[in-house]
Amino acid sequence: MKNSNLLICIMCFTRCFSQTGINTATPDPNSDLTLGSTNKGLLLNRIPLISTNTGVYNEGMFVYNTATANDVSPGVYISNGTVWSKLIDSQTNFVGTNNSQPLLFKTNGVEKIRIDVDGKIGNRYANSSGNC
Repeated sequence: MKNSNLLICIMCFTRCFSQTGINTATPDPNSDLTLGSTNKGLLLNRIPLISTNTGVYNEGMFVYNTATANDVSPGVYISNGTVWSKLIDSQTNFVGTNNSQPLLFKTNGVEKIRIDVDGKIGNRYANSSGNC
């Protein structure tokens, strides 16, 4: 009995410190879960969100919203712990922002071009010609 309890404990601890793979024998060591299918995808939990700031769960959580209500429409959302943000909006065909923030273009993390909310275009170089 003592040996079997020891064996069970060893098996439990071994499982707690390993990665999990589905359809793969070699899960990525930097991931808790590795999916290995070449012809299937990941199906996220489908929930009806009421708004981007209602029912917000843990930071980093992904869901597929099924509802159209207030400021949400069907699509994949991620939580930052405070609000839900839609990842891709395929219903709109534009590049830009949906808020009162300027559109920034960066290279290597450094702002190069800015389009302000009033439509003015500029860059971070004060002595440039201003041509875009």
